[in-house]
Amino acid sequence: MQIQISAKNLELTEPLREHTEKKLAILEKLGHKILKIEAQLEKLEHHRKGRVYRFEVMVFLHKEIVRAEVESESMQEAIDLSIPKLQKQIKKHSERERQVDRNLLRRLGTVFNPFLRRSGAATEGIPFSIARRKTHTPETLNEVEAVERLQHDKLQFLIYNDREAKQLMMVYRLSDSDRLGHMTIAPVTDAAKQ
Repeated sequence: MQIQISAKNLELTEPLREHTEKKLAILEKLGHKILKIEAQLEKLEHHRKGRVYRFEVMVFLHKEIVRAEVESESMQEAIDLSIPKLQKQIKKHSERERQVDRNLLRRLGTVFNPFLRRSGAATEGIPFSIARRKTHTPETLNEVEAVERLQHDKLQFLIYNDREAKQLMMVYRLSDSDRLGHMTIAPVTDAAKQ
């Protein structure tokens, strides 16, 4: 995770930098892939409140940016107050992604079930059964190329190696509209199975 800290109208001392990095490291423990964090510390002279410290932070996630801005009488307090706001937004983003994954599995089950029933495969109690296995070597594409291929070939979904992210990705057609979905496919590790 890359953390970029800048200061405006105040000196960025080593203890202040360490405090900021320590607090921002808490976000990494949420288990969500954070690409980059940009933080700006600023001292303002407010005409009514006097000296005010402002902490602004942007967290770059996959396909989304979450942001928090807090003003307080001390910089440490502003930093501390921003972390719960960011945690809440990142958890909300994670839940939306999990919901998309659940919906995709449900849709894949409804897409494959008619084929499996015709082949005589058992479908009781689970969304679908494996009728046959096939090996697929994903092509290396970027997101735009993958979407174009999905639409041109009129596919329900396409699994590909993302050229920029260097990860296995999937684009899929949402069944209720012309909208498309996009997700990362990560291998299941032994720790994740437990």
